[in-house]
Amino acid sequence: MDEKNDKKSPPKFMFEIDRSIENGTYSNIVNISHTKNEFLLDFAIVLPGKNAAKVLSRIFMNPAHAKQFVAAMVDNIKNYESVHGEIKTDMKKPTIIGSTHTVH
Repeated sequence: MDEKNDKKSPPKFMFEIDRSIENGTYSNIVNISHTKNEFLLDFAIVLPGKNAAKVLSRIFMNPAHAKQFVAAMVDNIKNYESVHGEIKTDMKKPTIIGSTHTVH
């Protein structure tokens, strides 16, 4: 039996984008926190001269989806870097505030 046929392919989804969000939202900071049952991602923007971040979108994920999201991001970053070169960043670790992490 062919090895390709042994593996089930993931279901294919069509993504429908509501007109109210089709232009997207830019974020340059995210705060990540969690409980036992879910992860919470607050995507925000910090503007020059401001010392507060305005949250623009809040996303909840269960732990399994959060882990799959991280794996998908790692894979996409590898693919991006293979085409465009290494993404340079001076950030070594996220900022830890209590039990939350902020990536800026």
